[in-house]
Amino acid sequence: MPKRIFISYRRSDTQMAAGRLRDALVNRFGPASVFRDKEAIRPGYDWVEEIQAALAGDVVVLALVGPQWAHSQDGEGHRRLDDPQDPNRVELETALEKKVPVIPVLIEGANIPDAESLPRSLKPLTRRNAVRLRDDDWDGDFSRLAEALSDLGMMAQANPRTARDGRRSVALLAWMAGVVFAVFVLVGVGLWMNSNSPRPDDPRTNGSIGAPKAAPSPSPAPSPPRALVAEPPTQPARSDITPAVAPPVPNIAGTWRDTNYAGVLGQIFQEGSSFRFRRWGVLPNGIGFEASGEGTIDGTRVSHRYSSQYQTGAVSTGGCTGSVTNQGARLDLTCTDSLLGTFPVTSTRQ
Repeated sequence: MPKRIFISYRRSDTQMAAGRLRDALVNRFGPASVFRDKEAIRPGYDWVEEIQAALAGDVVVLALVGPQWAHSQDGEGHRRLDDPQDPNRVELETALEKKVPVIPVLIEGANIPDAESLPRSLKPLTRRNAVRLRDDDWDGDFSRLAEALSDLGMMAQANPRTARDGRRSVALLAWMAGVVFAVFVLVGVGLWMNSNSPRPDDPRTNGSIGAPKAAPSPSPAPSPPRALVAEPPTQPARSDITPAVAPPVPNIAGTWRDTNYAGVLGQIFQEGSSFRFRRWGVLPNGIGFEASGEGTIDGTRVSHRYSSQYQTGAVSTGGCTGSVTNQGARLDLTCTDSLLGTFPVTSTRQ
């Protein structure tokens, strides 16, 4: 079985980082190489059996540790790690028992807890070398993590797509679309002009449109030699026809940061005039959230729909419309949310 990456995380602590990390890993190693419960566990299936099956093969486990990982509590005030049925604990216990590689991934400045604060089954986690994933140096930290995974046998895709690759592809597609459209317009104009030009041999005309055919002369004069007949002047090509060319689609692929809400980031994946995205972070009231959706770009106009999930368990849906600069560096949107009402969103690409 091909080697896979298993992302183990606690939703109340590192859900946003887990989603961002999954997208980056899928881009580098391919979707079949990454397991995260949210995408991989099928509805109606026993999650314990699914976890056991996922950890039965040749796998590398990434144990995401956030600032509240060791202290997270359930609704009754009990620490989750002390519950033998806690999903995150079950995942890590299974991985450690099977002696597969487990890499602690420290999120948002977190540190590995002291061994004394962990259940006996999780104490070996404190002896594993950890890596960090920091928001302010995500690309560099992820590259180091990807190299470590490659050293453990993970095979990168032949052509992993990066944000820069996406920008180049979109620009090339926009240029090609413009060229094809211009050729189509020019060919159409030429056919229209040809079909509407007068024909000297048309029986309905006498060399000009609308002129009645003259009665035959009873004794026509002989035609002069062709050399003595003046050729009609060649009509110059019309220069007042400008082929319509589709405007280039601004490139918005990449990482974005909200200027209104400093704790909110986004990732956009673009294909021509369509895109999908994720946003995550912490709202001014201290509640974390994760949102995802799809949208389109028409010139510099942007619109999209989304759904959001909050740390409190609440869910909302909404839509945004607005504009993007021609260089694709800034988004100015107005959003209407089923829970939050109407609010502005201004983002800049990082």
